[in-house]
Amino acid sequence: MKSEEVYTQAVERLRDRTDNRLAKIVFNADLRSGHVGLAAQAKNLKINLDQMSVGEFVVFINRARSAAKFMSPDKILISHWRMPNGGRMNPKVIKLIPRYFNGREFHYDQALAKVVRDEFHVDDF
Repeated sequence: MKSEEVYTQAVERLRDRTDNRLAKIVFNADLRSGHVGLAAQAKNLKINLDQMSVGEFVVFINRARSAAKFMSPDKILISHWRMPNGGRMNPKVIKLIPRYFNGREFHYDQALAKVVRDEFHVDDF
């Protein structure tokens, strides 16, 4: 099977799931690595990617909190997300990643709006 087909199957298994679960967040990850390097980083941290279920994923966030990579149970990088204009990710948004990640895209703006609504108790932000 070609790598593009494997990627497509991994994304389809996660797409539009409402029960995506963050198995682990790896902070200060070296995002210069591809899927092999990130899998090695996970292994060094004793994260067993082979024991993850469909709908679970590991998020690797760089030291600057300006980018993240999402890895599926079959060790496929399914998404790479970068903050616009080199900004830093709001830490309160991190816990909302499973809710605002649809298997292909992380909707940071929607997650941030949720944080603002909850923090300031407003409905129309």
